[in-house]
Amino acid sequence: MKKALFTFVLLIAVIACNSQIIYKRDLTLQKTTPALNLLGSGATINFNGSDVVLTQSSNTLTMTGGDFALGGGYSLLLTGSIGATGSRITKGWFTDLEVTNAMVGSITGNAATVTGFTPAGGTLTLAGADAVTITTTAASNITLPTSGTIATTAQVASSITDDVPDMIHDSINTRMGQAIDISTLLSGYTGVAGGVDSIARLQFIVGTTTGAPEEGDSVITHSAFAGLDVEVYRDGAMEYYYTEATNAFKHFRFNSLTGTTTVHPPFVDKEQIIIRAFEPTILKTLSIEGEESTLLNDIIACWKLDETSGTSFNDAVGTNHGTTTATVGVTGRIGRAQRFDGLGDYARVPYSSSLSVSGLNTLTISSWIYLDSISIANGQNIFCLKTLGVTYWSALLRIDSGNDLVFYTKNTSGTTFESATNSNLVASTWYHVVAVLDATEMRIYLNGSEMTTASDTFSGTLLPFDDYVYIGTGSSSSVSYMRGITDEPTIWGRVLTEGEITTLAGATSYPYN
Repeated sequence: MKKALFTFVLLIAVIACNSQIIYKRDLTLQKTTPALNLLGSGATINFNGSDVVLTQSSNTLTMTGGDFALGGGYSLLLTGSIGATGSRITKGWFTDLEVTNAMVGSITGNAATVTGFTPAGGTLTLAGADAVTITTTAASNITLPTSGTIATTAQVASSITDDVPDMIHDSINTRMGQAIDISTLLSGYTGVAGGVDSIARLQFIVGTTTGAPEEGDSVITHSAFAGLDVEVYRDGAMEYYYTEATNAFKHFRFNSLTGTTTVHPPFVDKEQIIIRAFEPTILKTLSIEGEESTLLNDIIACWKLDETSGTSFNDAVGTNHGTTTATVGVTGRIGRAQRFDGLGDYARVPYSSSLSVSGLNTLTISSWIYLDSISIANGQNIFCLKTLGVTYWSALLRIDSGNDLVFYTKNTSGTTFESATNSNLVASTWYHVVAVLDATEMRIYLNGSEMTTASDTFSGTLLPFDDYVYIGTGSSSSVSYMRGITDEPTIWGRVLTEGEITTLAGATSYPYN
């Protein structure tokens, strides 16, 4: 009996002196309120080959002034609520951390992956890791290291990744229910044709995202979209692009010069909007394989005016190249364009036999225009087939002093014929203009719709021109220079169908292939 008592006392003494328990099997505490308390500096428990599992809400793992360490490959599972006000899980060098309940308090440490995080008045701070991905139902009160992404699960089931790739040199990874401030996302963005910056995306929730339109608004402008083309998606559905204001159907319009998108009907509260913008030059319009676009039929010349430097410009469908004194490389309706100052700027192409309209009584002239000034006393010439003789021109498309489009032709007898409109053009707006000679009839189209209000009856065939094709003026000594931008001027030796004219007016990229 004395020997047994001595052994028990000796065991207590060993524990008291070393303050260390090495336990290599299960340790079960079966009290109503079980507790394992280690008191004293340097006290440790080593679990060799086992996980630590606390499964009852009344169980506690208490460490006062010490650390809890898990060896590689083991885990600490806490299935109840984590912490109370002021509590912390700290100094953790986690590989993966899962928080399945709302947390009051804070977690501070390192982790490559955090899932299920739901702060309920708490905070999550991770620092020092190379990259962190957090999946959470509430993105507030989260501080990330230099490289990290947050994926939230509010409102929308599907994730949208790489929100604004490379444009703000950061990675914002969010689902659309998460409100974010869009006002600075694309600040300073400049697209590079064909490069990773050629595509930009702006997304927001109406009435929710900071800086976004409210319900009833119909316009959103972003300067980074100027000179680009856009696609608009409303609640996941792609909207139809149209060039004119109408209440007949859902659509959107886009002003490439200002970066302004206008939608109809107006925005609705909580509506999820995505606007994708891209360089027109990165797209190529295709026909059904094996078929060519009918717009190539009887095309005489097309000048895209996409040059960004120099004084020369090329014919996109032939060899009728020209020179210009205008400003090149400005933002056009499709790609780039040329701006004419109204004080003597012009572009011209010398006559060649491949430009001839001799013997024709059919002709189509097409161009995009953007006027910087209107109500010019002498009007503004847009396009002219110039002759060397006193008859001056074979065909002329211009804007008169009342801001209306007028189309003139001459026949081989030198007789002038006129077609007029009440188009009442305004400044700072893109217009697609088409002038047609159809045997005896002359017509003018604006943005795909015929606008002719009066026209002479043409007779005979067109007067051959033998000097220059002039763009932005009627001659090098004209008093009717254009003040604005011209893009994609094109000539056909036939009458375009109304369907082809509509295609041109709605084109957002080069339509001839």
